[in-house]
This record gives sequence, structure tokens and C-alpha cells, in this order.
Amino acid sequence: MKDKEVDGAILKYLKKRGYKATESKLKEEASLEDVVLQSDADSASLANQILFYSAVEAAEGPKAYASSYSALTQWVHNTLECYRCELSPLLYPLFVHSYLDLVTRAHPKHAQEFMSAFAAEHEVLHLSEVQALQGVTLPSHVHESEVAKSYRTNRCVFRLCQSSFELLISFLHDRDFMILLSIINERLNLCVYDSKPELAAPFNDHHPITGHSVLERRELASKKVYWGVLRETPPPEPTADAPSSEEGAQPSAKRQKVAEDGKAAADAATSTQEERGPTRKINLPTLKEEVKLKEFEDVRKRVALSAHALPSVCFYTFLNTNGGLNSIDVSDDCSLVSAAFRDSSIRVWDLARNHRTIFGSGVGGRRGGEEEEEEDGSSRPHTTHLVGHSGAVFANKFSHDGTFLLSASADCTARLWSLHTNTNVVCYRGHNFPVWDVDFSPMGFYFATASHDRTARLWSTDRIFPLRVFAGHLSDVDTVKFHPNSTYVATGSSDKSVRLWDIQNGSCVRIMTGHTRAISSLAFHPNGRILASGSKDGSIIVWDISSGSKMASYTGHAGCVWSLSFSQEGALLASGSADNSVRIWKGQPSKGAPSGKTTGPSEELLATFPTKHTPVYFNRFSPRNLLISAGVFCAPAAQ
Repeated sequence: MKDKEVDGAILKYLKKRGYKATESKLKEEASLEDVVLQSDADSASLANQILFYSAVEAAEGPKAYASSYSALTQWVHNTLECYRCELSPLLYPLFVHSYLDLVTRAHPKHAQEFMSAFAAEHEVLHLSEVQALQGVTLPSHVHESEVAKSYRTNRCVFRLCQSSFELLISFLHDRDFMILLSIINERLNLCVYDSKPELAAPFNDHHPITGHSVLERRELASKKVYWGVLRETPPPEPTADAPSSEEGAQPSAKRQKVAEDGKAAADAATSTQEERGPTRKINLPTLKEEVKLKEFEDVRKRVALSAHALPSVCFYTFLNTNGGLNSIDVSDDCSLVSAAFRDSSIRVWDLARNHRTIFGSGVGGRRGGEEEEEEDGSSRPHTTHLVGHSGAVFANKFSHDGTFLLSASADCTARLWSLHTNTNVVCYRGHNFPVWDVDFSPMGFYFATASHDRTARLWSTDRIFPLRVFAGHLSDVDTVKFHPNSTYVATGSSDKSVRLWDIQNGSCVRIMTGHTRAISSLAFHPNGRILASGSKDGSIIVWDISSGSKMASYTGHAGCVWSLSFSQEGALLASGSADNSVRIWKGQPSKGAPSGKTTGPSEELLATFPTKHTPVYFNRFSPRNLLISAGVFCAPAAQ
């Protein structure tokens, strides 16, 4: 850079800050200042030099943004593949900040030309954000747009090996691309590691903004997550002063040996506490005896599934919905089906009663006391119409025993319905914007909601106010899912991240990023350690929540993944998508399975069940491993 340009940049900075005395003195002693600046530049670090030249971007003019970005893009695409996989993710945030800089500096014409020239190459992975940025045309829009504010207030974090970092900085310095250097210094966070490029590359695989620094994410990843099955609180140990009647007859030596064995077992349990899960610290309802017997019966009759023994699929197709159906759910015993509609209503079908009406069979009902037929031979209606919301209903969920139904609506409320009386029992208010999703705890009593207000909330059925508010996402919380042990809640958001929350204190314990678009579905493995997330980009990512790392990425769907479900023993994973298909994947990825983005279907894909014109809204394995799926028939457009 020329000395005059450096002096001009310094003078402009001093004038902007109001240092008039220093400005006048610099003008008088320009030659002396040149020597001081040169010595400082030689001793300063590379980061200080970037900060020193950050004011020069205005002197180069608005056209420098397009020319420097175009040259950098061409250089990245022509570099070696091992470096390209690390450097390519940097192009999109540089594109965003370059465009926002042009808009902020009141260069609308150059900003529009910049967007038209380079937007196409980013629309594949960031279509929604690019479309949102195209509406930012005035400086005031930068403070109003959610996407612009997200990038302006948070730094994107990227991991580069030492070689990639040195190549990038050398290229920008050799070409005098100080505008890009200043953006990297002010807006990005580059973590340089002394490792091979291929080892650091997966970290940059679609790494969105989370609002947390690298150190904060490391602290979250270091927290223990008790992913195992929930353990009952052990009974109190009998004291030596008050032995039980049975222990009283035992010799003291035998009692001592029993105590030692109990202590050894307790130590062994402590060493594997993370795997076995925490001791129950939350109040959960006790399952009824008939429910436990029903579960044992289901386990006894459960079909064993594997990669060589795929499940049977029972598919329900909804007709004549006129585009008004938003959500579908099926009860655990597969006797009830519910659908939520845009006209603020919910409909529930009793499949068991319908079967008796049509075939006259003696299939046992789900609830006692129900009449199969009236005395005159006519049958009672097998559908129920639930009305109470004042806005579109976006989600519905049955309780574990099928006696209650939860619904979430655009009227900012969640409602609890009794299926015995077919009436609304409670209306839960707390969210400030529409509620997108709701999920019951596996044990009942607790439930969670996800909303447009960027929060998820924990509720209990006996209170009308939320027990916990899970805040931290930078955009809508689109989906929510309870952990099998009921002590954690997972949320998926439009900010492309998945978070795991501890319901004991409401804190975030894991942040998982890797998707390129909003998260649309979540599912936990029965063992509690694996979490699968589906996205609007058609990909499925399998996470290890004990470490928060990505285990594998499944590709194959051509549309949004609306639903995910693991089989009862966790051997298979079923997904339903907007591409009119149900796909079966391995429940646990094989060792060496690719964790990054791949082209074409993944090797973990076992089977595909296509429909003609029915996007799949719902998937769930029944307690006996029958796969239940449902969707809405969409008539093909007339040609």
C-alpha cells in the first residue's frame, strides 16, 4: 500500500474520532510519522496490520467489493482440493458482509449489481437467506432484517489449518484486498490449528451462526449429558440400628458381606452413571398396572427388525383436504388418528370402532365402556370434531395412554383436550407468537412447545404457566422433542441448529450445527444417546449427544424431511419427506460412514417406499414395530 494512502486512512480515522490536535500534528510531521508507521508495521502481528488498514475500504470505492470478491472466488475454486474444502465456506459470509457494507454505505446500485453477480452460486445452500437479503436495499433495512442483524451481531466461526490460513492471508495481501481483510478481521472468527487440512475440513461443513463463541461451545460440549434410561430412586438402605425382620435373623458377618456387595455395586453404578442415566429427580406419574401389562404384551409380540428384516408399512392417505391439513398424529396403540387443520379445527378418528362397524369383528376397544352398536343397529360416529382455537392449528400430539390430545395453534396458545369427554380441558398461554410444535413427555404429565418467538417452553398439565423457558435460538423454534428419559428436550430451529436443553435448570447443554436449512424434524434413539435431525434441505444428520458431534449424514431425499422415527430396538430409522417417499435407514451408522455432505443416496439407505402423489407428513413405529405412515394426497397439476 502506498504511503499517501496510509496517511489518508489515518487522517480520516482521526477526523472521524475528533482528534483534531493529533490530526494537525500528523499533517505537520508527515515524514517522521512515516518512519514510525513503518517500524510499527514491521513489528506488529498480521492481525494488527489487518486492523490498521480497515479504514481504507472507503478510499477504494464501491466497485472494489465486486472485483476483490470475484478474484477471491476464482482463486478458491482453482486451489488444491484439500485447501478448497476449508476455504470455500468463507465465501458466503464474505458475500453477505460485502453486500451489507454496500447497502450501509448508501451504494444501492453497486449493491444490486453485486447481488445479481454472485447470488446464484449461494442459492443452492442458502436460498432462504439470499432471498431475505435481496429485500435489504436501504441502510435502515439492515437494522430491521433478521438475517442482516444476525450476521452483523455475531461472528461466523471457521476452523483452518495453518497452511490454509497462510495461503489466504498471503493472497489477500499480495492483491491489496484490504476490504476483504477488514471484513475477515471484524466479522469472522478464524481458528487456526496445526493439523492436516482434511482433519479440520468437516468442522466447516455448513457452520451457521449460533451466537456463542468457540470457548462457550467448548464449555457446553464438556458438560455431562446423562443420556441413559431414567433410573428409579433407590430405596433407603436399612441402618444397623434398625434392621428389617429378615435381616435380623442373619448373622452379622453375612450382613457385613451384603453391605460390602451393595457398596461395590453402587461404585460400579456410579462409574457408569452417564450411560445408565440420572437418578430420577423430577416428579413423574406412575404408570398404571394395566399399561405396564400392555407394554409387556407388546414387547412379547414385537417383530425383530434389522437391515435384512425390514418392517411392514401401514399408510393412511387423507383425501379432499384442499390444502388445509397441517399435522397428523397416531396414538401409541394405533387406535386413534388425529389431524390438525388450517380452519382452527381438529378431527379425531377412532380406528378400532371403525373396524368393528365395517367388519363386525370383536376387536377389543381401546377404552372400556364403549358401545359397539346402538340398540337399533345403527353405529355411533367414529370421528370427533374438536373446536376451540381461534387460529390455524399447526401441531397435535397424543398422550402416552391415548386419553389426552395436545394442540398448538397460530393463536399463540396450546390446548389440552380430553378424549373421554371430547372437550377442551386447559388453555395454556405464554408464547407471544404462533406455536409451531408440541410434544408430550414419554411418561406424560409434562409437555414442551416450540414457537415463532424463538423460545421453547416446558409445561405441566396441572399448571397454566410454563415451568421453564428455553431461550437461545436466533430464529423460530420449529420442532421440539423429549428425550426418552424425560430429563432433556431437543429443539430444532430455522437458524439451522439443534440444541439440547436440561429441564432441571433450563440451560443449554449441546449445540449441534451442520444443516444448510431449517430443522424440520427430530427423533431420539431408544437408547437415548443418538439424535437424528431432518432438514428442509432433504438431509438427515445423526448426532452423538454425549459429545455433540456428528456421526453421519444421510442423503437421498429430494424434499423436506417432515418426520423421523426409530424402530423400537433402534436398528432402523424411518423418514418421511415432501418428495412423496418413505425411506428406511440404518439406525446406527456404520463405522467409517461419511459425516460430510455426499452426492447421491447414502450407503446407509436400506429401502425406499414411494407414493404416487402423497407427501409423507407422519412416521412412527408402533410398539410391535409396524411402521405407521400418513400423508395428504396432492392431485397432480393438469397439463
